[in-house]
Amino acid sequence: MACGDEIGQRTSALDDEPCATNDIDAMRLRLAPVCAACHAEGASSPFFATLSAFEDLLIYNPRFVVRGDPDASPLMALLEGRGAGTYTQMPLSGDSFATRSERGETNVTMEELRVWIRDLPPPSNTRAGPDLSLIHI
Repeated sequence: MACGDEIGQRTSALDDEPCATNDIDAMRLRLAPVCAACHAEGASSPFFATLSAFEDLLIYNPRFVVRGDPDASPLMALLEGRGAGTYTQMPLSGDSFATRSERGETNVTMEELRVWIRDLPPPSNTRAGPDLSLIHI
């Protein structure tokens, strides 16, 4: 199966590796190797369960992402290891995402994330909203 490269996703994929359907999905797939282990379907915060979950529960949730302003986005603070509240960094164990990114251990750099949040388009007005059945508390 082949994936297009017009939006920056992989140019080919194995049968078990999905291809991105848009820029948001491309970022979800790039973040997934570090994040999905703790944030997949069945987790209390299943941001990576589906593209809809990623959009509704994380990317278009102002608790985590301030569209157009990465410096005001709590997600960036968490990934940089300077989060406020119960969790100060993501991932919780080991080095922060930013440190791993600096060492080339991630599929996306912090600068790429900053640009992506800065340029994030508004959510589609056809979105039905989050699928709350994905959240298990």
